[in-house]
Amino acid sequence: MTGNRLSKEELLEKATDILGENGPDALTIDRLCRSLNVTKGSFYHHFKGRDGFIKDLMDYWLEEFTLKIINISEEETNPEKSRDKMIMEALMMKSGPEKAIRAWGRDNPIVASYVERADTIRLDYLQEVFMPYENDPTRRKAIALTAYTTFLGSMFIYPELPRKEHMLMIEYVSRAFGVPIPTTGENNETTGRN
Repeated sequence: MTGNRLSKEELLEKATDILGENGPDALTIDRLCRSLNVTKGSFYHHFKGRDGFIKDLMDYWLEEFTLKIINISEEETNPEKSRDKMIMEALMMKSGPEKAIRAWGRDNPIVASYVERADTIRLDYLQEVFMPYENDPTRRKAIALTAYTTFLGSMFIYPELPRKEHMLMIEYVSRAFGVPIPTTGENNETTGRN
């Protein structure tokens, strides 16, 4: 090992990759350091033990896989363009970390609290997104839940679903609830999920 010091973000990014590719049991301090060719001292320079690392990793995941997508979509002032941007960003999200973190959350209370927080933030935001199309809060929540669970379900069942098929699913959900159909482009590339 070279003894290089990497930034905290570089360590968290690599940890997210390991987690997404191999699951939580594979995410050890030793494996993370070996994969980046750094010493454990580099790890402990940034993190206060395993629990501190898990908390920082979950903060990173929440920021990169939830808040960043919301912030990017909010750059648009037009509600439909904002929704479309959110959809495209979500479709480009890697599914491996999401699946691994949700599985990990069944056994780890720290991770479980972050999954619950992410779900709450995402669902609250989706309800805002659907506000221009539905005034009834109960119905708006149902639309948000349907859209979100469809998204998560497709991530688990078919992570390499071609974008065109994803857009078809989104179109059906939109039509079912009388929401305008997103215009995010129709190419046959697969999503960024893996």
